[in-house]
Amino acid sequence: MDRGSIQERSLPGVLGTIRRLAGMTFRNFFEDNCPDHAASLTYTTLFAIVPLLTVTYSILASFPTFHGTGVEIQQFIFSHFVPSAGETVSEWLTSFSSQARNLTLIGMGFLVATALMMLRTIDSSINTIFHSVGARRPMTSFLLYWMILTLGPLLLGLGFAATSYLTTIKFLDHATTTLGLKGLVLQLFPILMSFSAFTLLYLAVPNRRVNLRHAMAGGVFVALMFELTKQGFALFLTLSPTYEFIYGAFAAVPVFLLWIFLSWLIVLLGAELVHALGEPSGEDRQPFSPMLAMLTILAVFHERFTQGKTTMLENVQQDGWPVSQRDWEAVARWLISEELLVRNSHGALMPARAFSAVDLASLVSRCPWPIPESRELEALSFDDRPDWFRNIVGILQGLNEERGRVLSGSLEHRLSDGVLLDTERRS
Repeated sequence: MDRGSIQERSLPGVLGTIRRLAGMTFRNFFEDNCPDHAASLTYTTLFAIVPLLTVTYSILASFPTFHGTGVEIQQFIFSHFVPSAGETVSEWLTSFSSQARNLTLIGMGFLVATALMMLRTIDSSINTIFHSVGARRPMTSFLLYWMILTLGPLLLGLGFAATSYLTTIKFLDHATTTLGLKGLVLQLFPILMSFSAFTLLYLAVPNRRVNLRHAMAGGVFVALMFELTKQGFALFLTLSPTYEFIYGAFAAVPVFLLWIFLSWLIVLLGAELVHALGEPSGEDRQPFSPMLAMLTILAVFHERFTQGKTTMLENVQQDGWPVSQRDWEAVARWLISEELLVRNSHGALMPARAFSAVDLASLVSRCPWPIPESRELEALSFDDRPDWFRNIVGILQGLNEERGRVLSGSLEHRLSDGVLLDTERRS
């Protein structure tokens, strides 16, 4: 095949993939109630931002190398990531956090608890988007949040210390200035910071495996969206100064809250993108319906368990079964509630009892998902599929045919027959 024909075929395929990915991302964004999560996170951020800054200052102040770095980090964040009202809000927060550092040990404990509460809300929202099966153990969650609170400021401090050191090297400073790259480097640094932070967020927070490339794609998306939204938001405030006449000296408050809300919308949209990237992407096949996915998942669990292996979604998809992430998570939760699957000491899923003791009719009757329609079953391909799959599909088709036979006839005819029979019985 010549290269031109490959390109002609690949371009529509790429556009189709982008369209599918965008549609799935935005559909899931609203199905998962992300605007409500963003509003909740905005409310939590309002209470937790001063404790977070106080904890950051306290940790950095413990290291002489990072003396004064906390203020530098705050100024950098508000000048590069918060448009318009950032300077005013930054001054307020600096004043609040400096007063908070004079609190007693009990007061500081309350601030740390508030900061942990915000991290818990972020964790809950992200894992809702990723439909994580099961929850972390309390100690695991606490250690993760504590690591973020302690290592986060240190990593930021190291980044700023390294940047400050590089700018003092005359050779590098002279080279970037001569080549005209100094301004470009300063513009790219905030984007690089955003990319790194959100890539780590999408890797570490979900209570499931996330592909590194998918997390990096989400990091790039959010970093660019932040930059574009910041420019658009600043332009909007410049062209619409009405809020200043309404709120006067307090104009920075609603602007800051609106920006926090928009920021969380972007972060959650990026999480939906990362989640969508993990869905099956085959162009010639659609994910199984939930009931068929459930039976397929049970079959893979049975096969791998007899081999002494655990089962994850990756194993199901590697065997060629088009089971989506969303269906895997929903099915796993239901099978756990039905005591068909259980987690072992390592958190991996495994059969809770022998499948020989499970009645198929009872399982199908309790299943919360409907039997796939006949046209869906007829469209399935049996190439390279095991015999059990053909048998299961045949059983489901038989159920559809029997249901159609039993329910055949018009509603009027069925109701009339019922009335006549009832009248005859009473006579």
